Amino acid sequence: MISVTRPGWVERNAEKVPSLDEQAAALEPLLRMDRSGKGTILMGHSYGGPVIAKTAMEYSELVSGLVLLLLQVIQN
Repeated sequence: MISVTRPGWVERNAEKVPSLDEQAAALEPLLRMDRSGKGTILMGHSYGGPVIAKTAMEYSELVSGLVLLLLQVIQN
């Protein structure tokens, strides 16, 4: 398992990369590390959902599945 944070969203003064295309491209080298031949399962929440969806569309031969998380906070 590898956990990633979207480019530019960790360091306070870093330039954020909002483009889905660029974020999907940033994941490609990690996807290519898989040697199982089964493809990678990507998990994303919040804006990570569209990022992994775009990644799966661009690199479908490297992705075997998606897990999209929705977190809803209910307050009384």
